[in-house]
Amino acid sequence: SDLIGSKFVQSNPGMVYQDVRNYLEKGKIVLFAGAPCQVKALLAVLGRNYPTLITAQFPCFGMPPESFWKKYLFYIGKDRHSRLSRIGSEVQLDGQINTRYMTFSWENGDFYSEKADSCAYIRAWNNGFSVSDVCASCRDNVLPGQSDFIMGNFWHIGEIEKFEVPKEAYEDGVSMLFVNSERGKQFFEKIQHELIVYPRKVVEAVAPPFVFQCAGREHFLFRRKYNSRRRVDFQKELSVLSYEDMEEKYFPKGERNRDVSITRKLGSQFAAWAWRVIYYIQKLWMEGRLRTGHNE
Repeated sequence: SDLIGSKFVQSNPGMVYQDVRNYLEKGKIVLFAGAPCQVKALLAVLGRNYPTLITAQFPCFGMPPESFWKKYLFYIGKDRHSRLSRIGSEVQLDGQINTRYMTFSWENGDFYSEKADSCAYIRAWNNGFSVSDVCASCRDNVLPGQSDFIMGNFWHIGEIEKFEVPKEAYEDGVSMLFVNSERGKQFFEKIQHELIVYPRKVVEAVAPPFVFQCAGREHFLFRRKYNSRRRVDFQKELSVLSYEDMEEKYFPKGERNRDVSITRKLGSQFAAWAWRVIYYIQKLWMEGRLRTGHNE
């Protein structure tokens, strides 16, 4: 389906909020899915409760700008002499549920992929370099959220908490679903019979994606990156340098491959436990900041 898959770039909502209002005024059931800030914007535009509106958001700590995305696409396709027909962001190709690829297909049949964790575009995003100051300060992503549902990948499932399903049965990946409201609960109960559902502990789902805990700038692990000179320079040069120059300056291939190999040697299960420890440290960190009045 064309609706399936991640899209790691800012979207332009256009007239969608008005379209949603028009459908709701006609009594139609509408499922609106978007970034946390887009759900917030929709609710603000509507201004009142519509019983036929269902909202869903994805875990988000900010999006790279469209200009950077266009430079990346130009770099990937500049020698292909054909139009791009499909893009996959963090697609699973090899049966490893914690390994993802960027994939590109062209109308002439060409295909290209690169591991997401060694892709400069994704690394710039993961490091917060290509994320705007507004996104870095956003708290719309923090639990419990204002949408009826939160949907995303369930990273590291079964690697800390025991999961009775053998890995071979879910090698294509597992989705995470939070039900946040009474309306969401009622809708979920209507469709539950069509799904394969396994209740899990909240902490297992929220430990790897730090976005559920705080804004990016408030995370003890990432705040130095958001405030670093390198990130400031990256933001300034986004509109000036080509993708190749940005890649070579901030994420040279040798450095990327060295970092990734260390991560892979540690193993996915070690990474899961590391994220769990980081989750509890961050929880204590935030509690301490609230007690001392440091909320910025």
